[in-house]
Amino acid sequence: MKLPTRKMKLKGCTWLLYTFTIEGSYAQNIERPATRVPDTFQYWITPSVAFDVRTFAIDQDVRVLRLKHDGHAHDPVAYFEDLAQEIYGEIIGARYRIQAEEDESVESLREKVRAVGLYPHVEMTVLGFPLWLPEDAKYYAKDEEDTGAGGGLAA
Repeated sequence: MKLPTRKMKLKGCTWLLYTFTIEGSYAQNIERPATRVPDTFQYWITPSVAFDVRTFAIDQDVRVLRLKHDGHAHDPVAYFEDLAQEIYGEIIGARYRIQAEEDESVESLREKVRAVGLYPHVEMTVLGFPLWLPEDAKYYAKDEEDTGAGGGLAA
């Protein structure tokens, strides 16, 4: 009799950050080689959920999905790394992995981002996950363009 394998229980959080070689527009459904600010992709993986974040440089827009993974993947970090490679492999310019605590301060996260060589533009969102943006990147929720509220995600 074979015993069922146990799912890995994450301790803390893992932040997967990807910069792309393209700049894109979700609204216009286009991608072109990045000239100034590239699109990015991020996973903030907690013990029970992952936030899937894609930035679109042309639109200056952010798309966020909340994915519940608790009990669905043996190794959630490996699963999401493989998924990012499968979906975006051809346009990934660089990839970074940062270990963090769920309640880690924004300043501590900025230092970790700086330590891997990225510009330390990190904000905590109202949804409870950190958002990293490249240098000179400005993003706005389309209904908040006049306020410059950082995409409506900043806490």
